[in-house]
Amino acid sequence: MKVLLFLLAIFLGLSAFAQSKEEIKRSTANRDKYLFAVKSEPRKFDETVAAEYVTDEILVPVTINGKTYTFLFDTGAITILSSEIVQNLGLTAVTSNKFVDSAGNTTEENFYTVPEIRFGSVAFRNVGVGSFDLSRFSQLLCRPIDGIFGSNMMRVCNWEIDYGKPSVRMSSDKIQLQNARSVPFTQNFSGTPRVTITTAGINFLADVDTGNNGSLDIPMEFFEKSRLNTASRIASSRGKGFYSLLGNALQDEHMLMADSVYIGKVLLSRRIRVSPSPMVLIGNDFFSPFGKFAINYKKGELLLPEKQGVLPPENSFGFTPLRENGKTVVGVIWKGSDAEKQGIQLQDEILTLDQIDVSTLADADWCAFRQRLIANDKVSVTVRQSDGKTLSLTLRKYNLLE
Repeated sequence: MKVLLFLLAIFLGLSAFAQSKEEIKRSTANRDKYLFAVKSEPRKFDETVAAEYVTDEILVPVTINGKTYTFLFDTGAITILSSEIVQNLGLTAVTSNKFVDSAGNTTEENFYTVPEIRFGSVAFRNVGVGSFDLSRFSQLLCRPIDGIFGSNMMRVCNWEIDYGKPSVRMSSDKIQLQNARSVPFTQNFSGTPRVTITTAGINFLADVDTGNNGSLDIPMEFFEKSRLNTASRIASSRGKGFYSLLGNALQDEHMLMADSVYIGKVLLSRRIRVSPSPMVLIGNDFFSPFGKFAINYKKGELLLPEKQGVLPPENSFGFTPLRENGKTVVGVIWKGSDAEKQGIQLQDEILTLDQIDVSTLADADWCAFRQRLIANDKVSVTVRQSDGKTLSLTLRKYNLLE
């Protein structure tokens, strides 16, 4: 994915979660009463709303009580409001439930009901929402994120996501795309579209997750029991590059190219990311080469254009900076890279990038600086290691999968 140079993988999906029969029964009742109670007005509509495409994430404007907020457009999550908005609206919890995020973390969280959330001229009424602190993701995206526009709102109509404009179209009627192929889907517990994927001798179900800036993400067990582990080029990393709604963790990951990936009956070449997460997700890096795609909820189909763009290279400098606890540190190292061979280690404090003292950069300045570095073919870096010694070197950009 394009974000590997200096950005991190962001996975904001969140689903209702239950294990025991009693929990399943309770969760289903809560879902139907609160999450799936959403209605849209007017009954007939077809409207396109301008969006932003930032860090391979789709951001849209929504209005609550006359105030406009920035929400992540996320098919893989329920609708979420920031803790601040919940407090400002004076919402009272109507129930609680267990949830699981994209990394498999579980938590018990409160549900709230918002009388109305407007998107364009359409009013979504009686919206069940969860609430989380989204400040960390605002920092990662370099944009304030006030909430998540989730699947429990989306499932009441049909959608077209256009990555090129960018924009989001919603319609009460079935959406048509010229020269497109239909892929059937079911819905998971929270209303997220779920499709069949076939690759390297295995079949599995994957959730369509536009809150994921990656491509196709599978758990380690799928990798180990398939022919994927015999791919000609497998890039491996270690670090904290995977960000889910409830946090991140130090873990090993793989990246590879699969020349034969079927989504339904549509054959594609796509990158696959392998991690310890139990979730199977399809993100924006998978869909964006199509330029656009449609989700016809009422029909239970995805529409994928026959024509698609060329996949961009999987470029990296061999490491990824991470801002945490007031410092810039090495958050991810790619194994076998020049960065690793020349001595850069996880958690080394990054002092300078291209002779710029990053310790003095404010978050907003860091975001702009990071974008400039992404365009570079090489980067100079100075780090302070755990023994107090400094290391300076120059690294060239390379394609992880070549």
